[in-house]
Formats: sequence, structure tokens, C-alpha cells
Amino acid sequence: MASSNIKFNGTIGSKTKSRDAIRVQATKCEGFMQPEYKNFSIDPEITTFEMLQLLLMQAFQLKSEFTISYLSRDDEGDDVFLALLSDWDLDAAIFCASDPCLRLRIDAKPFEGPGLLEGWDVIGGHDAPNSSSDRRAVPFVGSFVNQVGRTLTRLQKVFQIAEEENAEEDQKYELPKPPLDDQEFLTYLNYLGCLEKPHELRLRVYQGGVEPSLRKVVWRHLLNVYPEGMTGNERLDYIREKTDDYRILNKRLLSDLREENVHIRNMVMKDVNRTDRQEGFFAGEDNPNSKKLFNILTTFSLAHPEVSYCQGMSDLAAPLLYVLEDEAQAYVCFCCLMKRLKGSFLPDGKSMSIKFLHLTELIRCVDEEFYRYLKNENADDLYFCYRWLLLELKREFSFQDALRMMEIMWSSLPPDPPPRELGVSLEGPPCQSSPSAYTVDRTRFKFSLKKASSRDEFSSALPKTKNNSPIAKKKADLSAKGSPKLKVECSCTGEFCENCREIEENEKKQQERVASNQTSNGASDSKPSTLPPQTLSLHQNTNSTSNNLTSPAAGLQLSPASPHRQAISPQQTRKSPFRGLPHPRDFGGGNPYMMFLCLSLLLEQRDRIIDNKMDFNEMAMLFDRMVRKHHLNRVLHRARGLYSQYLQSEAAYTGFVMVRGNNTTGDSIQQSYNATSPKHNVAKLIGTVT
Repeated sequence: MASSNIKFNGTIGSKTKSRDAIRVQATKCEGFMQPEYKNFSIDPEITTFEMLQLLLMQAFQLKSEFTISYLSRDDEGDDVFLALLSDWDLDAAIFCASDPCLRLRIDAKPFEGPGLLEGWDVIGGHDAPNSSSDRRAVPFVGSFVNQVGRTLTRLQKVFQIAEEENAEEDQKYELPKPPLDDQEFLTYLNYLGCLEKPHELRLRVYQGGVEPSLRKVVWRHLLNVYPEGMTGNERLDYIREKTDDYRILNKRLLSDLREENVHIRNMVMKDVNRTDRQEGFFAGEDNPNSKKLFNILTTFSLAHPEVSYCQGMSDLAAPLLYVLEDEAQAYVCFCCLMKRLKGSFLPDGKSMSIKFLHLTELIRCVDEEFYRYLKNENADDLYFCYRWLLLELKREFSFQDALRMMEIMWSSLPPDPPPRELGVSLEGPPCQSSPSAYTVDRTRFKFSLKKASSRDEFSSALPKTKNNSPIAKKKADLSAKGSPKLKVECSCTGEFCENCREIEENEKKQQERVASNQTSNGASDSKPSTLPPQTLSLHQNTNSTSNNLTSPAAGLQLSPASPHRQAISPQQTRKSPFRGLPHPRDFGGGNPYMMFLCLSLLLEQRDRIIDNKMDFNEMAMLFDRMVRKHHLNRVLHRARGLYSQYLQSEAAYTGFVMVRGNNTTGDSIQQSYNATSPKHNVAKLIGTVT
């Protein structure tokens, strides 16, 4: 049968031949009486099950209940009569059994015995309330089943509309580029297999993620497993060496059955048994992959006594094992990941405290109204975001979406390869005063379970250090002038760190440029010279290097609460809503993009929270219900736009050249920095993610 002769008739899951009429041969059977035959035609486009019932009642003068069945063929090719109970069945009959005609059998008695009518009180039309005497009664059972069929049809249509809307939304928030594939990945390697363009690779992953089949290769680069400059053969030898080292370490540590180690093993096993069990990779009892995950976490906990084990580590290790499918390689990657995240799992809670403060300050900068609402509801400590910050949002998306989110987030970080001589360290330093596993288990979550009564109480709980640096004095002066109490310019410990020195030097240079502009224009309030259209310039030095990169955030419609950086003068750059936020290498504990992902999740529910006047507990329950249900592309879309503004604000403040030009794929940002300056990490970071 040619496909061109088939069309949908509007009912989900059914098809009809493109025919104007369907011939019907109906046979009435009633006990031992002689069968009656009627022939007529119906229009398949407008005939419903209820209309067919009325036609048969008139044709055979039926005044009692009856059932309808149609002749079809089973899988073995034998004739069989199937019950016709709804519009759905009628569509199936017309499509499957109407060539050359539709053969119907009408039984004057309803189906008897257990089955369809079991447990029902069958009534006739005269028993129905408000029924008129001159109107023929439609059989109750058939009418009821017909209504069920119609309801199912409406539900199917609703689901189809929802799927179409989701598809349109996915297309609207589609990533700037398709996932990285094998062929394109090879362009970042030289003929020896050495990764020559690590920054460009991270930019490409940030723009579209990685093909699932390529993840086990690219993730090792994103997680800084390999020392810099290794060829393909050297990487293979390196992985073999680390695999052998892991097996020796695993065998030695798991054979130690001291009481403290046994307690850690029990905690790990309890978490492994409930980690991502909905995924087939970890599902079922005695799953070998669950055993591998147990080995990875137990080995790491015993090999790093200063960190030990903490609930949540299993959520970070499970995706690595799922992608790499190798226990030893997953352990190496987990060690690289925990090198950056171990502070979040330490009992002192300092790292998590800083992340909470940074996220709160980010909300205040971007959406002052939402910040005030949270503060009035005593929810500005954002403790309901604890899971987000600890697990870097791994549980907030479906498992496959979480893999995409994680690789994009990792690609936003600058490369940090291990030393070539030693490579990745699989074992941490010994900890003489390490608390017992039970003590770690008790003290580590004291921070997450306590809810401070105010931001001031939370801030006062942080350790205070005396800081006499010029930057600290500047912060004190700003605070005295009425600026917000919470200032997170730098997360240094009180010493005059390189970040503070860099900020101070840039401020001095900006002040010099302000004075120079004022002198040249002859007035203190004169406007800066006009630049060519679509060009932003903040020149710092003529001896500079440039590099054009495409921004995936180009063309985004930014919210009024956080306008795009358009100014060119130092005075105007200070008006950015992101001024006052920490340097990118300090923001969010060194992961600034995660802060903007968290902000996007909050802004997704902002109006719902305010309109329903939710308090802290209601917000916590709302986001608990949305675990693994957030829309990834929409969240990435919003986070990318805000993050781009933050980086451009940071670049403008530190004096980098920014050029906006027309490009088929979006904006381009040109960076220029002094070749003689020690380091400009902002430039490197912008080169990676913008």
C-alpha cells in the first residue's frame, strides 16, 4: 500500500485510507433466531462510535442493549471478531479491517461473565435521570466506554501539544553549536596527538558540549588529567601507569580492616546503594558497576584522610564511572575533580560559606527586588541551595542533561594540568590529627543543618582576620559611606595577595586615565571621545597581543536588571551591576560559571516565589520537588548571557580592549593586555568562555 494513500484523521495513533466512504456489512445475531443483514456506507472522517450505534439501532430497530464487534485477523491469519467499544476501536477497525468492506456483528445481548462488566451495575436508558421518553436510549456501557475513549484521545492531544511546545522551546534555547565530534576534536591535536589548543578546545565544548561517544576522551582533558604537552602515545603510557598505581593502592587500602576504615566503608556502601539507581548502568542488585563505584569512593576516602568521606561524593563520582566505564580511570578523574572541590567537603565549612555569600551578593547585584524579598523572608542565606553548591548542580537535571551541564561547566574553567614529573596524585598527604570517620560524619553537616537567623549572624560566624592592606582600607571606607555591609571583593586571607595588588594597580591606572581625559577635554564633566560604531575601547598599552574569539552569548536579550556593558569610560564601567563581585579566580570558590547557573535556577522560579509569597521552607520544598526536572538549555541560555556580562565587566574594569563587531555567529571580544605584566587571568578566562 503506497504511503501517499495514508493520512491521519485527527485522532492520535490512528490512520484511515483516503476514501470518501466505507462500505459496512452488519449482521445482527440474537440467540437461535435467523441472523439479519444490513448494508450501508459511512464517512470515516465524520462518523463517531456514538453515531454508528444510532445507525445500527435504527437499521435493526434495536430497543435493548447490544454489543458491536468487527471482523479482523489475528497474528496467525485466522478470522477473529474484536470488540468495538470506542472511537479508538472504530478508527482501528476502519484502518485495519475495512478493505473491501467493514464487517460488523451486532449481538442483542451484552457480554456476560467476568470481564468488562464485572463489578458494574448495568442500567438502561429508562433508568437514567432527566431522559425524555421520545429519545432513543444509547446503551449505557457503550456510551461510558466511548466517553473513556474520548478522554484518552483528549489526553493524547494534550501530550502531543506539550511535546511540540517542548520541542519549540528546545529549539529556541538551542546551544550555539552542535556537540564536538571526533573529526573536529582531531583539529585541536598535532600530528603526534599532542593537544596544541587547550583554550580553544574548552571554548568549543562550552559552545555545544561533547558527543557522548567522545566524552571518555575529552573529559580527561577537561578535568586536567594529563600533564601539558603529552603526545598520544605518552598519554596511553601515562594512563597505564596510573591504572597500575590505582590497583596497588586499592588493594593495600581495602585490605586494612581497622574499625575506623570499616565505618567509612559502611557509609560509602549506604550511599552507593542509592546513587543514580534509576539509570540502567547502576540498576539492580549486585550490579558490578556499583561495586566499582564503591571501590573508587572507599579508596579515595582512605587515601585522603584530611577529606575522608562525605555524603554527596557518590553523586560526583557516578557520572565519571558512567562515562569512562573503567574503575581506575574514573578514580584518576575523581582525584582531579576533588582537587578543586575538596574544600567543600571539609568539616570547617569555610569554602561553602564563601559560596553562599558570593551567590547572595550575585542576586543582590542582578535582581535587587528579589534580593529584598529573600531578605524579608529571612531566606537570603540561601541554605536551600546547599545541594546545588556542594554537588555543582548534578542532581538538579536529568542524568543525561547533568552530563552535558557538567562538561560545559568544566570547560568554563582555565586549564590546570598537573606537573609532568609526578602527574595526578592518587593519594593525599597523611593527616596525623584526622578525626574519626564518625566525627567527620557528625561535624560536616552541622553547617548545612543550621539556618542562621540573618545574614549578619551568618557573616559574623566567619573567621575574622586583621587586614591592613590598602584594599582592605578601601573596603572599609566604602562601607562607611553607606555601601552594603557584605563585600566580597577578594577572598584572600589578609595578606597583600597578587589579586589585591592587581586590583589596586588597575584602579591607579584608571584614575590616571580619568585625570588625563579631564585635562584634554578642559572640563571635569566632559564626555569621552566618540568611537566608531559598535566599538568599545579601553586601551591599556600599545604593545599588546590580540586574539579574536567568538562569543556564544552573542545576540542574547539581556534582562533590564543586568544591562549589557556598553560604556567606554572608567566612570561608566563602575556602574556595571557586577562591580563589587570577586575576581573570576575567586568567585564561587574558583568556579564562577556555577554561580550563574545557580542564579539562573533561582530566576526561573523568581516570579512564582514572589507571587505565592513563599517563605524559606516553601522555597526549599519547591526546589526539592524540581530535582532532575529543570530545563537545561533554558538555564544554560540565561546563565551564559549573565556570565558574559560579568566577564566583560571584569575585563573593562581591569583595562582590556573590548571590540564588538558584526559576526555571523555573534559578537567577538578582542583582548589586549600588557605583555610585561605578570598575569592576567581574566583575559585567559574570557578567552576560554566568552
